[in-house]
Amino acid sequence: MSEEKTLSFTLSSTTLLAISVLLASIILSVSIMTTGNALGEKLSGLNLATAGTGTTGTAGTVGNLGTAGTAAAPSQTAAQYLASTAQQTGATNAVSFNSCVSTQKYKTFIDADYQSGEQLFTESGLKAQGQGGTPTLVIGKPGQKGYIVVGAVPYATIKALLDKVADGTAQDADADAVVPNMDTYVGSFTLMGQETAPVTVVEYSDFQCPFCKRLYDASLVQLKQEYVQTGKIKFQYRHYPLSFHPNAMPAALAYECAKEQGKALEMHDKLFQTQDNWSNLS
Repeated sequence: MSEEKTLSFTLSSTTLLAISVLLASIILSVSIMTTGNALGEKLSGLNLATAGTGTTGTAGTVGNLGTAGTAAAPSQTAAQYLASTAQQTGATNAVSFNSCVSTQKYKTFIDADYQSGEQLFTESGLKAQGQGGTPTLVIGKPGQKGYIVVGAVPYATIKALLDKVADGTAQDADADAVVPNMDTYVGSFTLMGQETAPVTVVEYSDFQCPFCKRLYDASLVQLKQEYVQTGKIKFQYRHYPLSFHPNAMPAALAYECAKEQGKALEMHDKLFQTQDNWSNLS
């Protein structure tokens, strides 16, 4: 009788153990299936870019940067990205754009801007002091002094100088340097504002320069709202592509070729908004 009870107990323990193992296995399988389904849903939400472009406007898609533009695909070159960016701005004549870029149609114009920047830094004495570079703003009225601000300065600094230039109270000490005649540095193309505006702001810049992007992000929207749209200033963009920025010249050429199709401001903004996407492409 004792042996029968012992055997019965042993069998019951074994059965319970088997049942426990079976239940654990079922629970584990359900957990794996649930996790797999969730992962599958996440992966199906990724819309990988084709032909080097991302997509915008929907959650969970690669390159969803809103107004900042689309992310570059891993295999995309800088030239391809810049061409795609021009298309997004509305410069849709791809044949004309590609021909314009490949022949470097506006390189002479860009080089002339660069030489103007060199003259500015020399005449103002900034170069002798080891200063000058991008971004640099020159602010002044026709035929009067040009007041120079170098670097990604706060908007408040620009605003203070603009107001003093406008009311005629600006002093040399208010700027990093001055040049005797603003007219020397006013270019042929106004990016924003009316030609009759009383004050001109000329920016010497490089589309690949991170400090230029910082100035754009911090100041340009406010500058446009408070001074351009109110008729107080006109704003010009002049090229100063730095030699150690390999994509600065291609970006400048792309800008000029988009400008040829009437999309200068759109391309200017897009290049700065998407700088992180294309600046390191080869």
